[in-house]
Amino acid sequence: METTSDYYIVFMNPHLHKKTWNTVKLVLTLAEVKWAVFYDYEINLMQLHPVTKDEFKEYNYNAN
Repeated sequence: METTSDYYIVFMNPHLHKKTWNTVKLVLTLAEVKWAVFYDYEINLMQLHPVTKDEFKEYNYNAN
């Protein structure tokens, strides 16, 4: 996995993607990037979106 940003938003179904997420989380941690995770129990594919620092702050601090 090649990182293209210092910030990521991750959408995942924790029932389907826990093992994959653990691997991705390790890569993101080693790359020293920040992420915010959102659980969606209806999606089948995990989605990883690079975002800007401002977008990340909006997602990360939004109570929704």
